[in-house]
Amino acid sequence: MKAKILITLNKRFPENIYSELRLRRFVYIREYGWLIPTERIEEFEKITGSAIEIDEEDAKKLKILSREIKEPEVFVEEKGESPGEMSIIRDEAVYRVTLPSGMTYTIPSSIVKAYREMVEELRMKGIFKIKKKELVEMVLRKIGFSKFFSKDGSYFYWETFYGDRVTYHTHYYVPAKILESMGLIIVTKQDEIIIRRDSH
Repeated sequence: MKAKILITLNKRFPENIYSELRLRRFVYIREYGWLIPTERIEEFEKITGSAIEIDEEDAKKLKILSREIKEPEVFVEEKGESPGEMSIIRDEAVYRVTLPSGMTYTIPSSIVKAYREMVEELRMKGIFKIKKKELVEMVLRKIGFSKFFSKDGSYFYWETFYGDRVTYHTHYYVPAKILESMGLIIVTKQDEIIIRRDSH
């Protein structure tokens, strides 16, 4: 007898997302939350805009039993980095960035370009201060990265984006650091982006 592998996620969603999940035959049990078959994880994430994190040890066990499952994400703490310099190496397609903490990221040049273009658009409109989540939403819409938006595209799930630490770093934090190094923006401790008035 073959067993079906499920993961559980005890999280509530708005009524429209709840209805869509039920329509797609996802099951919710009060004691456990949502029951998600491993082969439908990506479908669940697209509907809810939530990135599902799996404990590393659990992921190893699941890999033995399941033909395919997403790799566990690496948690990286933004605040309290180790002292040191940031290294940026660029070729035509990517930026290879090593943060002072020692973590290294490969960022597509297209993402950095989208941030540069959006910052320039805002500057041309006379906007020199913006909340980082507003800038992120604009850029993700610009590049067509819809994972963290509602199904109709009207709502951006900032908390879910922020909680997905790998995507947060590749699609905001590291590109922002690159733009800072170029002298285009200043990121404040109040989660605001200051756009420099002088273009570089």
